[in-house]
Amino acid sequence: MRKLSTILPLAFILGLIFFFARGLDLDPKALNSPLMNKRAPNFRLATVENSTEYVGSEIFKGKVTVLKVWTSSCWICQQEQAFMIEAAKTIADVQWLGLNYKDEALLAKNWLADFGNPYQANLHDVKGQMGLDYGVYGSPETFIIDKQGFLRYKTVGALTVEKWQQEIRPLLIELMDKQP
Repeated sequence: MRKLSTILPLAFILGLIFFFARGLDLDPKALNSPLMNKRAPNFRLATVENSTEYVGSEIFKGKVTVLKVWTSSCWICQQEQAFMIEAAKTIADVQWLGLNYKDEALLAKNWLADFGNPYQANLHDVKGQMGLDYGVYGSPETFIIDKQGFLRYKTVGALTVEKWQQEIRPLLIELMDKQP
């Protein structure tokens, strides 16, 4: 009995050390999405640019798409917008869509006018339903959807030059080379 009372606390402490050590190896920005490698959820939303123009999930068919979640109150989004504009120019065959998340239309329009617009369309997710369906935590977030409409990548936080060069750009080129 005495031996058991010594072994149990020791085993518990070793277990804690193992889990904490394992946690140090994880990337806090890498959030596993249950949607990864599954068809992107369906949606139909008005655009920020025109409240009577609607875009649906069929826009993904046949095109590799970068879907960027942003809001007018997101200071990181402001800081990365110039980079987003340049990145969108570097790969012409990729479709760039913005997802304006839980924002007022006028604020979103003014933000695009002030900071630039690399997107073919900006989906206006006023109520946050599309964001909820896609597992959005906040802004900025970036998704990559392949030509068949499957989610292939998700990252949280600003797009950095390093992340662009090492992860995103190579994946976009790979996905563009695959036949539909």
